[in-house]
Amino acid sequence: MAPEFSVDVFRGGFKLRNSGVTPIAAGLGVELWRRSCRVSAADGALTLRPVLHLRSGPWPLILNPGVEFPLGHDGRSFAPAVRRVRRVAERVRLGLEHSIAFGRLDRPEAPRGQAHPLFATTDVRIGDRVGLQVGIGHGPTHASDRWAGKLTLAIDV
Repeated sequence: MAPEFSVDVFRGGFKLRNSGVTPIAAGLGVELWRRSCRVSAADGALTLRPVLHLRSGPWPLILNPGVEFPLGHDGRSFAPAVRRVRRVAERVRLGLEHSIAFGRLDRPEAPRGQAHPLFATTDVRIGDRVGLQVGIGHGPTHASDRWAGKLTLAIDV
């Protein structure tokens, strides 16, 4: 397994993530995040996010069916993500990432109440152990942020 520690920075908060993928392209990500109450109903959560990396063709598919456990609140929520990436240079990949916030497992939101941001991302490897991901996203639903930015610094440990 190649573990990775990363920090995502976004409007109103941050996310600390520790994840890894085994040579058979599966793993588990564990995330701890904090957001301001203006951005999320929960001000923080622990997320368990299995990682399934399907490496076929020029656009590998990465599936992350995550479950969030809000801190200080009840009600787990389902928040899957899917990502396609393409290597365009030795240390550069372009990608599309779609996250979905379905809401609580026991009481999913109606489609108009779900967040569905779609991000265009660029991943750049800086040296052998450090990576940087920059992205811009748009949310087509009322519950999504209209525009959002994404910045992730990843360090292989």
